[in-house]
Amino acid sequence: MFVFENDGTIVGYYSIVELKDDIDLSGIKISKGFWLEHMFVEPHNIGKKIGTKMFEHLRVRCAARGISFLGILSDPNARGLYEKMGCDYIREYQ
Repeated sequence: MFVFENDGTIVGYYSIVELKDDIDLSGIKISKGFWLEHMFVEPHNIGKKIGTKMFEHLRVRCAARGISFLGILSDPNARGLYEKMGCDYIREYQ
């Protein structure tokens, strides 16, 4: 878990998890490997480049650990950020 602080106040965070095995979650197959478990920015801080800075930090951490692929299950409202960061949209689940 990593947090982003602004003047000593936590305004965002993210975490990465490793799944050792494939799992089936309500009919959705989630493949083993590394996943972005959470990425959150306080709503009143959206638009201040905090998500971009966190994602850049995420890339550095993944590269340092040899993680070449990171799966992301995302809220549909975050799709624009992830695409802006160079992520590929694969599919949507309902």
